[in-house]
Amino acid sequence: NKVERLEFVQKILSKAIKDLVPNFVDNEKDTNLFTLGLDSLSSIELRNHIQNSLKNSIMLSPTFVLNHPSLSSMSDFILGQLDHKY
Repeated sequence: NKVERLEFVQKILSKAIKDLVPNFVDNEKDTNLFTLGLDSLSSIELRNHIQNSLKNSIMLSPTFVLNHPSLSSMSDFILGQLDHKY
């Protein structure tokens, strides 16, 4: 079910985001994380954390967070990649 997959991916992403952006709250799905204090170095850390959380099931580019700076944008991209792969 697509809704369940979306919720699962958003839960993983939300945890990873909160580890690096402490003032992020779950209802800020469309908020640009760079406005909440994320910087370019921490964006790479976030990308690595997300990729590890997904057990490397998909490869994310080093610019993944720069290109998808919100929870909703990241989750849409990841779901699209997973749907394409599986």
